[in-house]
Amino acid sequence: MAEATHSKQFEIVIAILGMIGGGILPFPELIGWGFVVFAIVNFLSIIFFVGRKMYWLAALAFYFVVVDSIGIWIHLLQKFFI
Repeated sequence: MAEATHSKQFEIVIAILGMIGGGILPFPELIGWGFVVFAIVNFLSIIFFVGRKMYWLAALAFYFVVVDSIGIWIHLLQKFFI
């Protein structure tokens, strides 16, 4: 029973962070931070899916971590390095 509660709490954290990321992504000045939040959400999703043996969804979440990392590079980090 405790494991089911933990899973639900983990799912709720993923959902809330996803909503926060989706809420700040449309604002041009915050788009880089939206990608950061989505990268965290997708990384947590990888952990969740691997724990449930849903490897194809974990692979999809990994793809989105890569895409989010490109967005982080373009909108946040590129200003500091180039």
